[in-house]
Amino acid sequence: MHTIKKYLIKKCNKLQSFCRAWNSVVPNLYNIVLFIEPFLHNTKINYSIFTFCTLILQAFSYLELNTLI
Repeated sequence: MHTIKKYLIKKCNKLQSFCRAWNSVVPNLYNIVLFIEPFLHNTKINYSIFTFCTLILQAFSYLELNTLI
């Protein structure tokens, strides 16, 4: 179980660094996704990647806040 946690943390850290790199390329990517997401859910097209990105970035924000405390 401990090994699985380490593996997940390692993968999440890699994903976090990837998201941070994109955020530097596209400023406020997180805010853009948050703004656009409700409109995309009203269409019949599946935009699950936006939902996934939003949830991942929210989780990272939560982890960063708890790590600082």
